Amino acid sequence: MSDTQSHIDRHDPSLWRELAQQLRVDAVRATATAGSGHPSSGMSAADLMAVLLARHLRYDFGHPRDPANDHLIFSKGHASPLLYALYRAAGAITDQELMSYRRLGSRLEGHPTPRLPWVDVATGSLGLGLPVGGERFPIGGSRTLRSSNHDHLTLLAAGVTVHEALAAADLLASTGIHARVIDLYSVKPLDTPTVLDAALETGNLIVAEDHWAQGGLGDAVLEALADAGSNARVRRLAVHTMPTSGRPDDLLWRSGIDRTWIATAARDLLEQPAAHNGHRRAHTHA
Repeated sequence: MSDTQSHIDRHDPSLWRELAQQLRVDAVRATATAGSGHPSSGMSAADLMAVLLARHLRYDFGHPRDPANDHLIFSKGHASPLLYALYRAAGAITDQELMSYRRLGSRLEGHPTPRLPWVDVATGSLGLGLPVGGERFPIGGSRTLRSSNHDHLTLLAAGVTVHEALAAADLLASTGIHARVIDLYSVKPLDTPTVLDAALETGNLIVAEDHWAQGGLGDAVLEALADAGSNARVRRLAVHTMPTSGRPDDLLWRSGIDRTWIATAARDLLEQPAAHNGHRRAHTHA
């Protein structure tokens, strides 16, 4: 940690705001001096970066290869003026170097590059920070976020519904229902083995997706189960009405895919009587 960081009162919101304003000013100064760049992209995230630097970032700028350091990766590399302003606030670079932004020979290029010892990877294309941020998301894979040896059912989700599925699992756990939660981030190709294992081990699947019911995650899961001859019971939650404007939590609820809908669907599915032949049978609800 730099001397600048150590002198920041990490619990004083007024200093966070002051730091955010300084980050904005420095981002504008750097781009104005260069006559190019994207200051607005940096200004919109200045408050976020100020709180990150003041309260949460664990980084020794004097020892950038320290394995105890956090990794700060700007997916939107065109917001580099903000990153460089943060480096100045942390004492990693001088004001003179900040004013060399985008000049020939300067380390402070339009997009961050590993020429700077604190930059892990060159970024610029939106979303690039995700696959290099630590966790890998291989095509055709999935992530089992919660599981136990006594799960009653499995919640399958992708994207925004993953968070809702985790919250639904908490709601179910409060009533003694154990739910496995799987993030099926790759819809095509689907991680079929993981889906089939969940179907075999829990016998009940809830699929929640922020997508039309036709041609989405639910259809992919049903196809995989049908091809394997699985008798697992399935309930699908998907979008059936044209989206409108509103708060994210309200829109999820209106679409029937938020945590309360997922938990309700899970309870309803478990309350259904088992098939007469003693095996769980496929059941869909679009």
